[in-house]
Amino acid sequence: LLICADLWNPALTHLAFLHGATLLISPVSSGVEAVGAEFDNPKGWALTMAFYSMMYGAPSIMVNRVGVENDLTFWGGSRILDPLGVELAIAGDGEEIIDAVLDYDRVRLARRLLPTVRDSNIGLVHRETARLIDRLGVPDFIRGDVSGQRHA
Repeated sequence: LLICADLWNPALTHLAFLHGATLLISPVSSGVEAVGAEFDNPKGWALTMAFYSMMYGAPSIMVNRVGVENDLTFWGGSRILDPLGVELAIAGDGEEIIDAVLDYDRVRLARRLLPTVRDSNIGLVHRETARLIDRLGVPDFIRGDVSGQRHA
């Protein structure tokens, strides 16, 4: 279970699947206007969920809010995808229950075909993270920090 913005951090998703996840469940609270006019939030979520399903050979379920709250319009669009990123069910922009049958034989097939989990080298990831941890971070101008510090 990764919640909303957790999915925008690919390392968290990678860790979940290395830990053995076979299904990605993601409740989100995504408003059309949340990121800004230049970014298509519904399209971004559709691409993100399809990417993770295809990349990790796992079905995914994304559940989004609907309606209006303050200045945000929640667009719905909840969806269920198979382990190859194929959309099995998609909700509209109102309250709706969707369902789909998930075939775990397809999960096993996808995991055999796709190298992401099968060939993962967690030792390499650990070594590189340890090597870079004190050197890298988010540049201060990205977070709006004027102190000149880099943040992990």
